[in-house]
This record gives sequence, C-alpha cells and structure tokens, in this order.
Amino acid sequence: MMPQMVMPQQDHVQAAAVAAAAAAHQVPCNTLFVANLGASTQEEELRDLFSRYPGFTRLRHNGGSRVAFIEFQDASCAAAVIAAVNGSVLRSSDQGPLRVEFAKNPMGTPSKR
Repeated sequence: MMPQMVMPQQDHVQAAAVAAAAAAHQVPCNTLFVANLGASTQEEELRDLFSRYPGFTRLRHNGGSRVAFIEFQDASCAAAVIAAVNGSVLRSSDQGPLRVEFAKNPMGTPSKR
C-alpha cells in the first residue's frame, strides 16, 4: 500500500484551481481574466483586491469596462488567486459575483484568432 501524499493547504487550493481549469478546458497561465465587474469599478478597487496576493505584477482595466486582466509571476500564483477570489462580490458590483479564470493568453501576448 502506497503512503498518501499530504499537501499543505495552499498547494491543495492551487491544485484544486488547476483541476477546475482543466475541467473547463482552460490552460493555466500567469494572467487572469476577471468578468462581471460593475460599470463603476475603478482600477484602484481591483488593485486593492489583487495586489494583496503573492506574485501580483500588474493589471489592465479600462474604466467602465466590465472585464479586467490581472498578471501574476506564474500560473501557480494565479491559481491560488482564482481559488480565493472567484465568486467574490466587489463593493462596486452591480453584476453579481466575480468570475475569475485563467486568461486565454498571457498578458502582452497577442491573441490567437
């Protein structure tokens, strides 16, 4: 009988986020796509939320846009943020809970159309 591997809590959460992404046919990357933002969501509110997580690098949000892109140092950091933030509600939200998932392409990489 093989011994069971015991993962630290953070590793378990990251693994769960990666597994959920795989189930949704998403490829893990270091950039997150954030949807369901309210029309009045400001970049500062997003920066306050996401910059508290390890590996935060930068974000892109055009005022009034209902989506944003958040970049982290690596896919592992991004996966931990998905697990922590997906389904949260911002103060400025008029769209319901946030939808946070891996972006199709890393920030700065042209999209493949």
